[in-house]
Amino acid sequence: MEELSRQYGTEKRQQELLDILKDVDVIFRQNHIVYSLSGGSLIGALRHQGFIPWDDDVDIMLDRADFDRACALMSEDRPDCVYGLRREHWVYRIHRKDSRDPDDAAIDLFAVDHCPDSALMRKLKVFLIKTLQGMLKPVVREEGKSFLYRLCLRVTHIMGLPFSSETKFRWYDAVSRIGNKKPTQYVGIYDDPFKNLHLRYVSTLMDRVEPHVFEDTELPITAEYDNYLTTQFGDYMTPPPEAERVSPHNI
Repeated sequence: MEELSRQYGTEKRQQELLDILKDVDVIFRQNHIVYSLSGGSLIGALRHQGFIPWDDDVDIMLDRADFDRACALMSEDRPDCVYGLRREHWVYRIHRKDSRDPDDAAIDLFAVDHCPDSALMRKLKVFLIKTLQGMLKPVVREEGKSFLYRLCLRVTHIMGLPFSSETKFRWYDAVSRIGNKKPTQYVGIYDDPFKNLHLRYVSTLMDRVEPHVFEDTELPITAEYDNYLTTQFGDYMTPPPEAERVSPHNI
């Protein structure tokens, strides 16, 4: 695996991420915060017993209660902890406190929220989140997008200009929590990328996690990994063609 990571130029980055992830795992376990690897990190655990060789980030997911506790914990000014929390666009990231470059290694956190049972409320929630994502984007990138998509990007970007980032963050968090006051049939991840916001997962997604080999350690993965990954990626155990083996964050 290390040889493949060197082939794709990700070996150094992945080692930095693994060091942070091990420390965060200890902090979370000490504070009884339950999380699971998610996204490409979860695929890597299952398919490669570690990082996807060409991947250059780490994603973890937590149910809303543990997510809020994790954010509060990592936001505390504790002299004994070298890690802090920042928000980029709409995603919270755990990073080293001495990090100044937003491209430095960091762990992305994703909250699992309830997905309203009402079809109308589901559509409204996703519409509002997509609008807020557009409002939070500091730069509008239109390359390769359709006319309608470019128009939506421009309109939502302009809509967001009069408001501070803090105000838009508060709105984003409030909308993400719509439906959380009672049990629902499905859950969703509303700080995911635009194309995944409509996806629904089983309500038991974060009910149980299990240890799984990840590089030279063991890290927790959801027991519902097949439902989550199949919903989001389809056939997640088959690697993509060689030409597509690049980090999605570099596209």
